[in-house]
Amino acid sequence: MSRTDKDLSRPEFFNEVLRPDIVHDSFKERAQTWFKALRDQICASYEAIEADAVTAGSPVLGDRVQAGRFHREAWKRHVSEGASLNGGGVVSVMRGRVFEKVGVNISAVWGEFSPEFRRAIPGADSDPRFFATGISLVAHPCNPHVPAAHFNTRLIITSKGWFGGGGDITPMFPQSEAAQEDAATFHEALRRACDAHDDTYYPRFKAWCDQYFFLPHRNEPRGLGGFFLIIIARKIRKMILPSRGMSARPSPGSTLPSFVNA
Repeated sequence: MSRTDKDLSRPEFFNEVLRPDIVHDSFKERAQTWFKALRDQICASYEAIEADAVTAGSPVLGDRVQAGRFHREAWKRHVSEGASLNGGGVVSVMRGRVFEKVGVNISAVWGEFSPEFRRAIPGADSDPRFFATGISLVAHPCNPHVPAAHFNTRLIITSKGWFGGGGDITPMFPQSEAAQEDAATFHEALRRACDAHDDTYYPRFKAWCDQYFFLPHRNEPRGLGGFFLIIIARKIRKMILPSRGMSARPSPGSTLPSFVNA
């Protein structure tokens, strides 16, 4: 079926819609390409850490002597008439010598929000169709003295568009000197990345993360913090994708020194 034969008003084809008054629609393909490139960059950097650990003869747990490599598996929801969710993605998982398990996943989905959910989503009240593409990462090292790391970031498009997401680290021994040093490195990388765009970003995004991860029943935070962000724009003249030092990169990138020393 050609593009001209499709009823582009239907939610199952919303990924192809290019509305002249919604500039975010032009980001759909470019954002997917960028997330794939970021996935490849992260996976390559983590595999390099595994290879370096073998070369250095670092200590291992049990039989984890080989350098880990990512294995990928694609998934897809087949487009069907009236479907509320379409699209797919690729799951990348590695188990290795340094990392007990790492998942780096990308996806692109689109469809139509349910009536009860539309009011909670910016722009969905006037048009319930949506498009979302993004990347997520969870990394658990074998060494308990190296923090676990998490981050995700995504582009969502309704009749508005925005980037959102966040990242954080969770050491097993948060009060240890090593964990505090890792946290300082991590947060400094986040601050530098944010300050390159707006010096109010880091304190705002860090505070949001700290609030979300506070455990009131224990009167303590979960982990050593990170950042949450959501930037909604009614009009964007050009797409500003995260640069080499911005967005998702500080999460995996800033933890590399501690992983190398694991």
